[in-house]
This record gives sequence, C-alpha cells and structure tokens, in this order.
Amino acid sequence: MSIDKNVYSLYCITFVSTIFTYVIACQVLVTNAGIERDIIDVGWPAAAAVAFATDVGLWVIPIALIVNIVLLIPGVTKTLNVDIWNFWHYAFTGSLVTAATGSLPLGLATGCSCIYALSR
Repeated sequence: MSIDKNVYSLYCITFVSTIFTYVIACQVLVTNAGIERDIIDVGWPAAAAVAFATDVGLWVIPIALIVNIVLLIPGVTKTLNVDIWNFWHYAFTGSLVTAATGSLPLGLATGCSCIYALSR
C-alpha cells in the first residue's frame, strides 16, 4: 500500500497546523488564567532515552531476556516478555542506583531485581 506524496504532504501539513493550534490555545489559556510555567514536563520519552543511554541501559535488554528465559524454565513465570521498549523502567531504576552509588554491578543487580519482581 503506497500513499500518494500529495496526500502525505496534506497529512503532514494538517498535523503540524493542529499541533500549532493546540500550542497557541494552551498559551492563551495560561496567559488568561494567570498561571506561571516554571517547570517543563518532558514526560517518559526523555526518561526512556536517558535510561537506554546509560551503562545499565546497554546491558538491561540481554539481561532481561536471559532472566525471563531462566524464570520460564522452572515455571516461575508463564510469559516470555519481549516488549523491549518497556525495559527502560529497569534501566532507569538501575541507572539511578549506579548514579547514586557509583557501582555498575549494584545498578545491574537492581535492574535484575526489578525484572524478577515484575516477571512474577
């Protein structure tokens, strides 16, 4: 299935103009309500990018798959978790521990314990 370039361009223009309209509406709402915006919420995508960019993030995918397979063999869990994108939670938690303690093995152990706890 292919999309005509003109139709694709129209979709893109519509998307950008819709987002622009929402941004303007939010700014007007904030101005009229007298709200101050001192904090920016970047949401989970930024946290996930940071988590996967750390040393723990490098190891969390293979470790999570290995731990899950090890838990499948004795029947501790019945599900193979292959949703790799959601492994950022383990990487983020392990990265926080690594940053706080300076110990990569402790951060990896924390990530593994999260994997184990959430796989049951």
